[in-house]
Amino acid sequence: VLVKVAVKLFILGLVPFLFLQPTSVFGSEIENIQGMIINESQAHQHGGEFSVILHVFKPDKSLETFTANTDPSGSFLLQAIPLSADFRYVISTNHEDIEYAKEIPLKELMDNIRLSVFDTTESLKTLSIDSHLWLLKDVHPKTRHILITEIVMVNNNGNLVFAPNLSDPSKMNFLRFSLPAGYSELHMETDVGSGNILEVGTGFGMTSPIPPGPHQIIFTYTIPYHNDQIAITRKFLQELDVLQVLFPTNHGSISSPNLEELESTIIGDVTYHAWAARNVLGGSTIIVNLTNLKEPSISDILFAERTIKKYLIIGIPSALGLILLITLILVSVRPLSTALRNLNRQNYHQFNNLESNSALL
Repeated sequence: VLVKVAVKLFILGLVPFLFLQPTSVFGSEIENIQGMIINESQAHQHGGEFSVILHVFKPDKSLETFTANTDPSGSFLLQAIPLSADFRYVISTNHEDIEYAKEIPLKELMDNIRLSVFDTTESLKTLSIDSHLWLLKDVHPKTRHILITEIVMVNNNGNLVFAPNLSDPSKMNFLRFSLPAGYSELHMETDVGSGNILEVGTGFGMTSPIPPGPHQIIFTYTIPYHNDQIAITRKFLQELDVLQVLFPTNHGSISSPNLEELESTIIGDVTYHAWAARNVLGGSTIIVNLTNLKEPSISDILFAERTIKKYLIIGIPSALGLILLITLILVSVRPLSTALRNLNRQNYHQFNNLESNSALL
């Protein structure tokens, strides 16, 4: 009798669950997610039909995807989405052959997702180079190489994505940078896709789409020098607002027929020669002469390895980009020499971060 009563109670306990919609699976809530695709190139107008994908990344490294199509107004509905603080969510779509993706925090997932897209243009005129920092960072006498870091602030001033037309590479319809003769060990980091690099002549080009707004391009390389001097010749293919050149005073002397010499500047515990120019025209050639460079000692010559180990920067921190941003702001409102001098006082810690991320391979 007791067994029959227990079975009846168990069955009765299950009855309510037969009529309830399940709201969780293994601890994850299930919800419908709404959102909208906005074309920012059309005065923030909603509309257009898009295919939307929500990527759900789980702790076990598995991936689950959910798809939906927008209606004519640009709205979409993703159904039965598992919600968990342990998951990562990325929404993506494609417009005019450009992929757009955005990671959505869990707390924002229920707040009507917004994903912006842009129409495209092939015109390089939509891009400007607001500032270019040329840091002749280190001289390594044992290998007779100079380590150089360059930081470029590129701005897409319009409301269209610059999308290079690569159907005819001979037209060179993409952002290009020339480099000094003999360069090697080129490494680059950028927020617009570091994998799309094309070697062109004595430099490289970027074939990545560049969306509206400011973007950082940071690259490092080494160049050889002979005896105790080198004349570095650079051609700047695009017009740029401000060019800055820094060179440690304890590594040698610097001069240039194309740049203005400024007061030496101190960043961290390093004193730099500072040279600069404004409104550099596209196609301009800049010459920088380095003299009194350190030469290898006798022991370096006797025990030098045949295989040169070059110095590279690993993981250039985004803090260095802040130096460029603040420099640009200061330069626009103050004399160039004053801007650079005050910049050093404000960015001591950022530059120290750069030093701490340097490594010898």
